[in-house]
Amino acid sequence: MVEKDVYCTDILVQVAAVNAALNGFSKELLGQHVRTCVADDLRNGSSEKLDELLDLVANQLLDRFEIQASKRVYNYPFLMGQGVWLDSDKLSPNDEVREVLKHGTLSIGFIGLAETLTALYGHHHGESDEMQQKGLEIISYMRAYCDRKSEETKMNLSLIHISEPTRPEPI
Repeated sequence: MVEKDVYCTDILVQVAAVNAALNGFSKELLGQHVRTCVADDLRNGSSEKLDELLDLVANQLLDRFEIQASKRVYNYPFLMGQGVWLDSDKLSPNDEVREVLKHGTLSIGFIGLAETLTALYGHHHGESDEMQQKGLEIISYMRAYCDRKSEETKMNLSLIHISEPTRPEPI
């Protein structure tokens, strides 16, 4: 399109369409991976695939943190000027905001424990003590992962359950 001298905004519309298609494909691929590879691994008593998935999510959060942390105070004039972030008053306009952002929390969220247990074992944590225990094991495992990653990175990583899209609940 560029070589054919197509108008820039027309190219941007096409790029946005391609990005949307790739995002949709990525979500579907991830869902399939969870429903097959991760589920099979958990059914067989292994957590290798779950670890890979948690690593993927944690690394994406840490990458995003790095992007934001490399920004300067002058990129956030309102937040820095209002003292919203702890220690922001100690920074000058050209300083990175890393030292301020590190006080925050990077959260790994999950939704659908009942659906997960039903897909894995045929019933969920509200239907039997055994499934409640399985659910607690999965959540405890993910929470321990966040604790280990926090220690390793010296960052605050937390696990949250999202019961409704607008109401995360810390664990």
